[in-house]
Amino acid sequence: MSARELLMLRHGATEHNEKRLFTGAQDVPLSAKGRAALAPLRGTYPPASRFFTSGMRRAVETLCLLYGDVPHTDIAELMECRFGAFENRSHDDLYANEPLYRAWAQGERELVLPGGESRAAFDRRVLEGFRMLAGQPWEGLAVLVSHGGVLRALIALLDLTGGEPAYPPPNACGWRVRLSDAGQVVDCEAYP
Repeated sequence: MSARELLMLRHGATEHNEKRLFTGAQDVPLSAKGRAALAPLRGTYPPASRFFTSGMRRAVETLCLLYGDVPHTDIAELMECRFGAFENRSHDDLYANEPLYRAWAQGERELVLPGGESRAAFDRRVLEGFRMLAGQPWEGLAVLVSHGGVLRALIALLDLTGGEPAYPPPNACGWRVRLSDAGQVVDCEAYP
């Protein structure tokens, strides 16, 4: 069995996170508070031999603040869910005022958000991105910086919660997973 591990982290805080708004496909930077919270963490995360991000600005900035200007591979399939017309709005607002969103939030997997994507399409995209990442060569630990929705989806799709609901991790937190030689997840633990 391989000694490969993957540290999957959620990006640092953005203004949208602070206001509890959906960001989705918008390529927003970290907020000043988000950058300030990450700065003292540099050097406290485990050393890694390979780095991946979704390619979105908030993910790349987080990687740079935690690990410095390291070479990394962007995997666009690991970008956040596209909420389309519902971006820049909160879950509470949408749930109270948008029946289409309410149906989507309640699990209508094939329902496509206006200008966005369905849960089913998002899950397929994220799983494909994970397979692409797991197929890459590295030894020891690799780091992925991605998004709350992506990590929640991966934990659920890979059944890493033992049947418990998967929730997005806090900013700059996530899961450390051990992978087999074939790229299958062997086990998982919350990080930090």
